[in-house]
Amino acid sequence: MTHLEKVRELRARTDIHFNCCQSVLVTFAREMGLTEQQAFDLGANFGSGMRCGSACGALTGGLMVLGMTNCPPERADAFRNEFRAATGTLTVPPSSKPPMTPASPARSTATAWSSRW
Repeated sequence: MTHLEKVRELRARTDIHFNCCQSVLVTFAREMGLTEQQAFDLGANFGSGMRCGSACGALTGGLMVLGMTNCPPERADAFRNEFRAATGTLTVPPSSKPPMTPASPARSTATAWSSRW
């Protein structure tokens, strides 16, 4: 299963809610040296734009993954720019827009992580 497939699977679960940040962190838990439970707990307060409609959880989760896997700051900057280009925003989209899926952020995180060196 690819990272993107795992993110989608976690977001689709109905027995446990995974916010966007948790979906990204749990998907990359092994690469970060964390258990899935630790990654789930770490992302708990980053869903819904840090619970206040601010920075998107998929973005914050992706930046945490890049930090934990020693990506250079320039790669994190590129990831943030790719995220904005793909979604049109760095924040949780307003309800007037279609909901954002973690597909493109997860793809960008996977791409950034795999090209971290």
